[in-house]
Amino acid sequence: AFKQFIMLYNDEMKQQSLQELNLQVVLEKMNDSSMPFASSFLKQIVNCMAEIKNGVIDMSEQVLELVETSNNIGTFLAAENKFEIGCFVRSSKENHLDREEESFKKLAQKYHLTLEISNRYPCWEYNDGSVLKELVQRCYKRMFEKEIKVEMVHAGLECALFAEGAKLDIVSIGPNMSFIHTPDERLEIASVERMYNFLIHLLKNIQTLLQ
Repeated sequence: AFKQFIMLYNDEMKQQSLQELNLQVVLEKMNDSSMPFASSFLKQIVNCMAEIKNGVIDMSEQVLELVETSNNIGTFLAAENKFEIGCFVRSSKENHLDREEESFKKLAQKYHLTLEISNRYPCWEYNDGSVLKELVQRCYKRMFEKEIKVEMVHAGLECALFAEGAKLDIVSIGPNMSFIHTPDERLEIASVERMYNFLIHLLKNIQTLLQ
């Protein structure tokens, strides 16, 4: 019955995925030297993973429908009665990152696990009073006679690294892209030249715009 399920699953994946034509799940018989997990150990893994927050944790109170804090289980490795779970927590608020770290520490203590926290990504909190954002909007409208699209996104941006520990007014601007980080990623070439010319114009006129 399980073999039949695997066959049906593979057929379904081939029909749904045009990019991964060679994707398949293989069911193999374990040899004598491969021992399954003890039931108590397996229960520990399942219970631990069930308690890990996965997906959206907090929504922004400032911006409608903007995710503020999230976590995703990115990797899971298990072998010889040892298992490793890799998670990536994102947030625009430092105190939320602190809160989630404490949550992981309590979970590790509960299940007698070793916790390693590394590569913490700094936060770049939304600034409703950004002067630079207003300048960019005015300059873009003056140059192209239409409004620039302004969005707040839940993602790890390099701007956060520049903003960390410094009182900088920062915006992120760029060309039109779609399906980012997928095999279908696309870049609108014409928008690259448009944004380059806009950036030059903005830098040349920023003092005038500030007046």
